[in-house]
Amino acid sequence: MRRRLLSIVGALGLVTGLLSSGVAAQADNSMSDSSFQSMVNFYTAIASYGGTFCYAQPSSTTACPNLTQNTTGHNNFVICVENSTATPTADEACNISQTGTGHNIAIIIQLIRQNGALAETGTQYGNIDQTTGTGSNLAATVQVIRQQFGNRDEDPTQNDTQTSFTNQTSTSGHNFKFLAQSSQQDAQSTLGGTQNSNERGNITQSSTGLSKALAFQNQHQGLTGGGPQHQTIDPRCCTTQGTNANDVFQITQKADQHADNPAATQDSSTIGECDTAGNCTVDETATTNAGSHHNHTTCPTAPCSIAVGIVCTATACTPCTPSESGCSTGFAPVASLSGHSMVAVRGAVIASIRSAPRYAAVARSAPSAALLT
Repeated sequence: MRRRLLSIVGALGLVTGLLSSGVAAQADNSMSDSSFQSMVNFYTAIASYGGTFCYAQPSSTTACPNLTQNTTGHNNFVICVENSTATPTADEACNISQTGTGHNIAIIIQLIRQNGALAETGTQYGNIDQTTGTGSNLAATVQVIRQQFGNRDEDPTQNDTQTSFTNQTSTSGHNFKFLAQSSQQDAQSTLGGTQNSNERGNITQSSTGLSKALAFQNQHQGLTGGGPQHQTIDPRCCTTQGTNANDVFQITQKADQHADNPAATQDSSTIGECDTAGNCTVDETATTNAGSHHNHTTCPTAPCSIAVGIVCTATACTPCTPSESGCSTGFAPVASLSGHSMVAVRGAVIASIRSAPRYAAVARSAPSAALLT
């Protein structure tokens, strides 16, 4: 315990040093993607200790959780970290707007941990809007919800919603976005239980320069103890990217449902769509009591449009074709997009240290985010 307290004090002291020194002001230069991810991983580790803080450099015209920066001749840096263990309801929201002629850096980290309440509800909302001239836009959103219910003779209900919007616009600069959404619901009761999880993510990037986005989503639901069991996973995410033929968009999704009642009701829909001037890769896996299915789709040449999905019920997991009305089975996945150019995604990100290494090939620094578990 003493070592843990010392590590927390040391970490928070380092945060203070970062915020008051030139390190946090690295927005003064166009930071590399890898350096930015290292910064995100550091703040993610701090968040795992329960820290909550907000910082803007230069100062924001509005206070947290709504921060607005509009500067000329300067660069913008914002960090928003929210932590909550409130039950039965926890709400977190952060809105960041950055405009100017320099570089923009914005980081949102949100963590909710709920344990033991008969009804647990968690909601996270993060919005980042970045606009610059020839400068770069770097943004990261990390959202994690953990809900647990121990073995009691009650009928628990767990609900969570994660929403992320990001818009990056530059005339000729670099855009980079890291999105990580993770939801984990576990409950044990002889009376059964109900679990509902929703994820929404939207990433829009525009520049004649290089745009790059990495999205990781990982959702888990587990019910044990018998009794009536109901599980629903329904996240969606959307993206449009242009106008450089070298643009990159990578989506990794995992949805997992487990129930020990053979008559459990399970509903899972994993959907990934992207529309980019460059190249996109969608890798998704969905698992229920009935089995699992895996999709891996990429475009051989630019530009690229992908629309793929997986629908799982209590009887089977099958591929589906996304459309305005949902995800229709009976058709092979197609490399085309509906008119709204959106990405619907079933899954979330930082499930655990065990699952993080599988994403290492896409983003080497992603496993550090598992510190939030």
